[in-house]
Amino acid sequence: MPRYFFDVNDDDSFFRDEYGAELPDLEAAELEARRSLGEMARDVLRRPSAPNSLSIGIRDDAGHQLMEVSVTYAVSSYAAV
Repeated sequence: MPRYFFDVNDDDSFFRDEYGAELPDLEAAELEARRSLGEMARDVLRRPSAPNSLSIGIRDDAGHQLMEVSVTYAVSSYAAV
């Protein structure tokens, strides 16, 4: 079974996955990245100074970048009329 690595990036930080996970295929790796990204975004949005974006880069054990899953968010304030 192939091993996929999930590197996490936000506005200020990069975390390289050194362990990876064995998954049946790239589709399963994408689903894992989407699930993880959703959980991370929920946790990050609770912080007062949340980054504007989060992403997970998926690479194979040869180091080839295969895919990136990302989420971007913003807060817009509108003046009361």
